[in-house]
Amino acid sequence: MTEPIINNLIDLLLKSFKSLEVNVPLIDIENIAVFIYRSMENGKRIFHTTRHVFLVCDSDDPIQILAGLYHDVVYYQIDGGLPPHTEFLKSFLQIEQRKFRIRSNPPDELSFKLCCDVFNLSPGQQIQLNNGLNEFLSAVIAVKNLSKFLSLKYLAEIAACIEGTIPFRSKDKNGKSSFDLLEERLINLNEKYDLGFSSESIEKTILKAVQLANRDVENFAFSDTGKFLDNTWSLLPESNAILLKTKLYSVKSYRKALKKMETFLANLDYRNIFHQYHSYPDDRDYNKMSNQARINIEIAKDYLRVKLLTLAIIESLAMLSGGDAPINMFLGDLNTGNPHQYKAKDFLPSVKQARQENNPQVQNLLEKGRNQDTFFDIKNSPISSYVYQTLGKANVEKYYQYAVDLFNHNLSYRKFVEIIDDKVIKDISKACAKVAYTRRDALAQFFDEEK
Repeated sequence: MTEPIINNLIDLLLKSFKSLEVNVPLIDIENIAVFIYRSMENGKRIFHTTRHVFLVCDSDDPIQILAGLYHDVVYYQIDGGLPPHTEFLKSFLQIEQRKFRIRSNPPDELSFKLCCDVFNLSPGQQIQLNNGLNEFLSAVIAVKNLSKFLSLKYLAEIAACIEGTIPFRSKDKNGKSSFDLLEERLINLNEKYDLGFSSESIEKTILKAVQLANRDVENFAFSDTGKFLDNTWSLLPESNAILLKTKLYSVKSYRKALKKMETFLANLDYRNIFHQYHSYPDDRDYNKMSNQARINIEIAKDYLRVKLLTLAIIESLAMLSGGDAPINMFLGDLNTGNPHQYKAKDFLPSVKQARQENNPQVQNLLEKGRNQDTFFDIKNSPISSYVYQTLGKANVEKYYQYAVDLFNHNLSYRKFVEIIDDKVIKDISKACAKVAYTRRDALAQFFDEEK
């Protein structure tokens, strides 16, 4: 039997406070656990839930555990606002049309000032939604909630560890990493707040922050790319709420969600994912993690681009036959478990031999699938697999550039269909026509030579 999630959170809090030799009343521990639970299990998150927290808290260090428990309690763009019972944040933060700024004259509260200094923020400064806002507000909540139990030194360590989880930061123009800069700030804060850090304890704090930050993104180093993509897929509904409505999202809305993910990965430098500090992790482990991240990103990009090309074809067929509609209308219902359910994939011709140039890992992911189904999608991609096998990697890359032109409104749907390989258009339109019977006559123009 497994314990309730809240009990697991309570156990981590008890473990941490005991290790720090701090006595915290059980009712306060319960309140903290309930707050974290309510913040993260709100029905809007798929990846950034308590399950992720438990993975990040895989440590015996109490500071890392407490920072890990709090590091994602704020996820403004997913939750559509601040967590419950955090109205006090509005006295520090000005929010206008999704623009966030620290108030010019915030309340004179020590915990807030400490977090501002740890994050290198000042009154009147604007904070970017995707560049530290969530981590900063999570740290403010953590420090405020824990301030009556922990010393200022411990609170500074927790805030520093949460600051370290701001992801994907490159070195500055002087070659300093975000952790080098964090170390410099802690040295200054040690004197400003009389924290009692020794040089060695500051280094240990930065090391804790690096360990926590690397665990936060450890899925990038999974040796199984399918498992990495499982995590990637669970992020999609968090930034694309329409996917939560599994039977309603359209071809275009699904395409937009995948394109957003492809753009993110295409612009992500694998060298900015994992961090190293004072030979931790050692060069061997650091290079292994970074190299696996590079491989996973490259495979994921190729995989997404095949799917996006396929969706561009289906979207074009939809728009040219009557307009956008729920994707199920063209491909069949997802995850029904009914073997007699009409699916477009069942009407595609078999491919006798895939192109030798194809990446076998991409082909395997398309044909056999990621490790797990999701509630909004199936794990394999039979129509994309057909496209990849029929066209081959080089042609997919060529046609994908036309798909990008289509997405950017630089190419019409009609022109796009005319450019793509004729056999692929005929086969996919014919398969979709078998399912979308109200569009059969309109789709026939693409496969019936008599039309």
